[in-house]
Amino acid sequence: MYAMLPLLELAQKPSWMNPELLQLSRLPMHTTFWSLSAASRALELKRFTVPDEASPWVRCLDGTWDVAVYQNPEAVPLEVLGDSLPSGFSSIPVPSNIQFHGFDKPWYTNVQMPFPHEAPFVPKENPTAVYRRFFEAPLEWQDWRVVLHFGAAESILLVYVNGQPIGLSKDSRLPAEFDITSHLRFDAPNTLVAVVIKWGDVTVIEDQDQWWYSGLTRSVYLHCTPDVYLADIIAKTDLLPDGTGKLELDVPLGFGTPIAPEGYSIKAHLYDAGQPVLELTGEIPVKQNLSFYVSSDFENKRNRAKLQAELKNVKSWNAETPNLYTLVIELLEPTGTIAQTTALRIGFGRTEIIGANLLVNGQRVMLRGVNRHESDHLRGRALWYERMLEDAVLMKQHNFNAVRTSHYPPHPSFLELCDELGLYVIDEANLESHMHYLEICNDPRYASAFLDRVARMVQRDRNHPSIIMWSLGNESGYGANHDAAAAWVRHADPRPVHYESACFIEEQNGGSAGMKASDVMSLMYPTLERMQAWADRPDAQRPFILCEYSHAMGNSNGSLHEYWQLFERHPKIQGGFIWEWVDHGIWNKDKNHWNYGGDFGETPHDGNFCADGLVQPDRTPHPALREVMYLQQPVAVRLVKQQDSILALEVQNKNWFSSLDWLVGTWELLADGAVVAQGQLPVLDVPAQSKKIIALDLPEPAALEHHLNLYFHTAAASAWAKTGFLIAWQQLALQNLGSSLMPTTATEQPSQEAAPKKSVWLVGEKSVLKSPPKLSLFRAPIDNDGIYTVPLRPEMVLNKWLAWGLESDLSVKTVSRREDLDFLETTRHYSSSTIPDLAILKTRVQGSKFEYDIWINPSCNDLPRVGIELHLDSSLEHLRYFGMGAEENYADRQAGSMLGIYKSTVTEEYFPYIMPQETGHHEGVRWLELTNATGQGLRFSSQVPFGFNALHFTAQDLYKALHTSDLTPRAEVVLHLDVAMRGLGTGSCGPDTRDAFKVRGGWHRLVFEVQAVTGA
Repeated sequence: MYAMLPLLELAQKPSWMNPELLQLSRLPMHTTFWSLSAASRALELKRFTVPDEASPWVRCLDGTWDVAVYQNPEAVPLEVLGDSLPSGFSSIPVPSNIQFHGFDKPWYTNVQMPFPHEAPFVPKENPTAVYRRFFEAPLEWQDWRVVLHFGAAESILLVYVNGQPIGLSKDSRLPAEFDITSHLRFDAPNTLVAVVIKWGDVTVIEDQDQWWYSGLTRSVYLHCTPDVYLADIIAKTDLLPDGTGKLELDVPLGFGTPIAPEGYSIKAHLYDAGQPVLELTGEIPVKQNLSFYVSSDFENKRNRAKLQAELKNVKSWNAETPNLYTLVIELLEPTGTIAQTTALRIGFGRTEIIGANLLVNGQRVMLRGVNRHESDHLRGRALWYERMLEDAVLMKQHNFNAVRTSHYPPHPSFLELCDELGLYVIDEANLESHMHYLEICNDPRYASAFLDRVARMVQRDRNHPSIIMWSLGNESGYGANHDAAAAWVRHADPRPVHYESACFIEEQNGGSAGMKASDVMSLMYPTLERMQAWADRPDAQRPFILCEYSHAMGNSNGSLHEYWQLFERHPKIQGGFIWEWVDHGIWNKDKNHWNYGGDFGETPHDGNFCADGLVQPDRTPHPALREVMYLQQPVAVRLVKQQDSILALEVQNKNWFSSLDWLVGTWELLADGAVVAQGQLPVLDVPAQSKKIIALDLPEPAALEHHLNLYFHTAAASAWAKTGFLIAWQQLALQNLGSSLMPTTATEQPSQEAAPKKSVWLVGEKSVLKSPPKLSLFRAPIDNDGIYTVPLRPEMVLNKWLAWGLESDLSVKTVSRREDLDFLETTRHYSSSTIPDLAILKTRVQGSKFEYDIWINPSCNDLPRVGIELHLDSSLEHLRYFGMGAEENYADRQAGSMLGIYKSTVTEEYFPYIMPQETGHHEGVRWLELTNATGQGLRFSSQVPFGFNALHFTAQDLYKALHTSDLTPRAEVVLHLDVAMRGLGTGSCGPDTRDAFKVRGGWHRLVFEVQAVTGA
């Protein structure tokens, strides 16, 4: 047994299982800044949250470190603190998670903990990473104070320099800084050792539906200051109703000497786009014998400068016009010499709650939000700037205006991007004790941790104008520890406080107790009816915001349009945050798929519940993201009048601060799905929150169906979109446009010449029908139907389908058959393993016309689908259809789709969800064509719109696969023609598919015609 490292045991108690111990020698939290070489450097910087490599006062220590991972903290030998590198070490990049570099393994759980131990105890098997590297201290720093900064360490950090213990820190998502001045060597390289312990007393309050990793996950760097230094910069801004910007600066000093010297002062410069607009100077009182009555307002200003100023006609900050100013702070010695210079970006705005309204700069904005974990499929939680930028840009491009940093403070660069690009932020503390929901929140041993994590988040992030609310954490019950943290925030910062669990408990128990911990009413995954009922209550006098809704797991986000109808209809409901942004899959290069819970052999686990985002782990958008983008778009158009081909359109600006003149509009006229005319809309000079009528005079083509498509693109490039980027679209169904209309149908207008054949299944001289049409009642379950990588929850509809035997081949019995020269009529009975009279299929084929009457046993009251399945020749790879598109769409997710003629291939119709499932469906189809490389094939058409899928997989193929790599595409085309397909809902974590979009038993009818397409 080795002697234990210093800091591992205090008062005969392991430091990693001592919840009252939060830190040792960790410096107080401050906003993100460091010394710059000169004030001019601040005006050149693009980023203020990444160490300035040009500064002589900063040294980044990122890069290759030596690492060894031990079984537990007790197993770490003392020799790791020596100047020479012990055996057993290898290389690792910093930042990183050790699980991505051959050590330990990722472990995914949602609510349940990875081990059964009661807090604060953890398993003996406790991976402990020892990081080492050498660094040289610059000679010019010899008379300066030197600080060592760790951006984040997951989860318990112990630090040693030159063999001496420096300090300890707990909190995996916030920085830890240590003063190492007295431990540095300037005549030889310095040895830095960081010990990172995976499990500890903090694990129970970091139980956040996540992969359990460990390591140094954010940047490590050194920075130095003079002995008298800027300890913090608190830049409190406000926007007055008359457009005046108010700035209050609070700049405390720190001292590296026991007695604070006098005569120091602060000079502040404010710049707008590089141009100076304001200069302030203030003395710093440091006298040792101040009287109690230090000021008329009883405010002690000792050792800090407090400056105030007002700026007329300020450029306000909001998510639409995120105007930022550069604030440069100079610390002046008594002689007037500049001792230290730093800078940050600020914005002028105001967030407040008045009545049941959350106001930003006086406006009741709608939060079009999304939750965002920090996750990458190749690097875990060690994100880099370009990935954060990609996330923020994609959010803006898909019309999000808000993000909740679930469930911890993000990398400060992400907040900086929200400032720059324009995203409202709910900044959330690193607190979740989901497994111990009502225990830890009232445990006095953890009271200090609750307060510490919330307070340090505010102290680090309060200068970011993008933050509109502070969140006390997530799913940790509600108790005294929350009330203490909420009180601290309200004293420190004027922005509202959010905490969902207090609201949930309040709603369940009645009363208004949750108001102590949350200034807004916030719920997760409520039904529409539950939301409506709460908002209709006379005593509901807080803004209602959904911190999580529309669980985006797999093929999901059904009925999102109904939520948005309620958001925009009810004055107390102010939007919400979709769960969530990105799937948390981990790339498996050997198997060519993304891993999820259980794939590393870990037990317990929560399967693929981590794959719940709007984008894939590599940021490829899910098809549902298009629907989200549409529902959140800033433009709405309504047809208010039509007189033949003369239209009056009402254009609504759904922005709160900016005109629509940043967009240009175009239109297309569709006749039976084909574009027959197009043009440009008038200039969109529609003020914020206003409407304008515009007129269009259209041509009069002959067709059965006419639609007007409207598109809105960016007029100029911005930080997040190029010129011409599509922001919004709308499709309007028109009445017949004039007397030239012909009484034709879409089915009589094939794209190529249709020719009758002896058999409708012949293409050339080859039959393309590989097996007879058969009844289809099963779809590959989506995650909302049932998550079967873990035990199925009893309420999930997949249980019914399996009980009815729908996933297996059905038994078929032909009861009757009548066949004439050009006519076939059959009646077949279908049975499953549990229901002998499951279905009856009556088929009538006359020439090229197919009629199916389908009876489903009424006891099957919630079916996946009802339709016909055909297997066609592999040559029919090319797809063209007149229906809803272009992305896959479903009965309850098609608001953002448009009726038109689309081209694709059967291969392209498959979307590779991490867990294979139903995909590629299209609603509202008038006709579809499947053709070969020469344009020959078949057209399926109907007078009544139907749905279809065309894939190289059967539903059973997809159901049996646990990963995309388990699938081998079939050569043939598997075509489903559906009378009805069950909607998607969001039942993996939220409301199931609504009744209007469920498929019931009883009679169903499908009629279609098959025509030959002969090609050119």
